[in-house]
Amino acid sequence: MFTHQEQQPTQRPALINQADHPYIWAALQFIVESIKKRVSSSLQSWQTQVRSHYYQASRTGLDFYLEECSENSTEFCMTSQRPGVKVNDLIIVSHTYNCINYKILEISYYPNFSDMWVARIVEI
Repeated sequence: MFTHQEQQPTQRPALINQADHPYIWAALQFIVESIKKRVSSSLQSWQTQVRSHYYQASRTGLDFYLEECSENSTEFCMTSQRPGVKVNDLIIVSHTYNCINYKILEISYYPNFSDMWVARIVEI
């Protein structure tokens, strides 16, 4: 039948001592620093990534408001309630047969609503 065999404790590998192995230690430090730089770079590019936000033109007045800014006829003011929208993001308003793309030039969030904002946008 089945007999229980006692397992030998696994032996841990010896840690590399900086004094005993300076070249290996330096190589490991280089690898760790390279990994840190790549992770940091990836996080920064992810945080600064331009995002696209999609809206249906048929939902104007419900999901968002879009109107010409009084000071400049090429710029529009858009008000919506959607989190994560920031400067340089794209707003895509889809109509039945086409889409109009806008770029956010400036955005201000309402103080009492963390996801409600008004933005100055321009068609691109």
